Amino acid sequence: MDEQTAEIIHNTSKCTHQRQKCQMACGILFSLIISLSRGDNLQAAIKEGVYNALKHYQRKPEFTAAYNESVFLLNIDQWNEDEIKSRSYVVDTLQASLWCLYMSASYSKCVLKAVNLGENTDTIGALSGAMAGMWFGERVIPAE
Repeated sequence: MDEQTAEIIHNTSKCTHQRQKCQMACGILFSLIISLSRGDNLQAAIKEGVYNALKHYQRKPEFTAAYNESVFLLNIDQWNEDEIKSRSYVVDTLQASLWCLYMSASYSKCVLKAVNLGENTDTIGALSGAMAGMWFGERVIPAE
């Protein structure tokens, strides 16, 4: 992620969510989508997308607090379902959505897992569905 791209992402986030944690979450999502579009292994693409974004934010002093709170996202492969927080807090939403995608072998399973977490199901379901759609493809999204 270069500086111009990051600025566009951050300015887009600022329309509704101005906090740096939100801007960084949008940057992580962007990096993840790029990684998913280039990857051939789901779990590796997720980890690569998160890693690349965090590497960018680690060098930005203004994002130090947000980085420190989000670096745990690199350990996605070590999470159990009971550790997933599905609240509306941006870091929790990102964690839950990443975990649902990481742990799913299909679009339908990912979205079902997301909404079954409870609490912030609309946002987590939408974000998980968007990422799963990117990975698994539009043709596998059920009409219903």
